[in-house]
Amino acid sequence: MEFKQFDLKLNRKKFTIEKDGLRAISKSISGSSEDYYDFEDIGDKITRKKRRLLIPLFISILFFAYGTILLVGTINGGEYGDYAVPFYYVTGIIFFSAFFFFGKDHLYISNKRNTSHIQFINNNPSKKKLTDFIENLQVAQRNRLLEKY
Repeated sequence: MEFKQFDLKLNRKKFTIEKDGLRAISKSISGSSEDYYDFEDIGDKITRKKRRLLIPLFISILFFAYGTILLVGTINGGEYGDYAVPFYYVTGIIFFSAFFFFGKDHLYISNKRNTSHIQFINNNPSKKKLTDFIENLQVAQRNRLLEKY
């Protein structure tokens, strides 16, 4: 069985369940890697991790605040540049969208000692397809280990 993932930052992942394990191929703009995990190394602990950079959020808040101060000043008769208020609002929107764009949302399968983990892009292509693939992986792992031992 094969499972493919990709995200907006041009990262691609391809997972293939083989007879004795899982092959994971990751490609991005800057490089690629190929890993093979034996079924003995694949754990049953599932961890979801969501992380975002806060710096673009703080910068966008500063631009929105300064744009609002200029807007209030303009309404009260102050004279600023013709495009000062739209500039600060548009720049604030750009940084606010960067806050969402640079976030990471991953799902990891690891063993109890956290010595080996497999990284998936969470909810990609959908949460149901990802959970179905993980269930198929666990079934294949269980069958192979029962066969072997």
